[in-house]
Amino acid sequence: MLHAGEWNEDEMRAKEEAFQNRVTKSHRSMSQMRDSIHMEVLPLTDAVLNYQDGQAKERVQIYFDQGSGFSEENSFFVMPKEAEKDSEERSIAFALPEGCRSFRVDPAMESCVVTIKEIYGGDENGEVPIGNKPGHNGCKAGEKTYVFAHEDPNFTFVVPEKKNPKQIRMVYEIAKVPHKMAEDMCNRKKRLW
Repeated sequence: MLHAGEWNEDEMRAKEEAFQNRVTKSHRSMSQMRDSIHMEVLPLTDAVLNYQDGQAKERVQIYFDQGSGFSEENSFFVMPKEAEKDSEERSIAFALPEGCRSFRVDPAMESCVVTIKEIYGGDENGEVPIGNKPGHNGCKAGEKTYVFAHEDPNFTFVVPEKKNPKQIRMVYEIAKVPHKMAEDMCNRKKRLW
């Protein structure tokens, strides 16, 4: 209950509404628009957290081995770029640290199917394909396609000493699939061969 002297709560609301109508003239306030389309109020913090969660699911983790194996300390995240709008094709690019013997690419944090289109190594003089026969922890479903039925899919690549690249760029397609579907794809592949 408001303690506003002679006016009661309903009178205060009516006066506030009249004031808002005078100020906004023929325009509607955001709350009036929301009420007229019967939309619930969504907390901004939820929207931000959902956006961040979506971003976290899209990022790719890169690991480097400089002689002591792969570790979280020698890793970082990159955001893939879409090759074309509404396409599943993505690309990532990252610099290799000095003395890097191999690197690992974790393309997702969930079950997925990945086709590696190409992987390039480069320096200030340009880039060249470095081959795409990676180690992996999934099952091979085609010449360049891999199915991962778990939440830690990854590829490992040996850094070619002769080419000594300073930068890596990987072009790939990815489709997130339910765990059971990925499992069935891997099991079916095993039965066929």
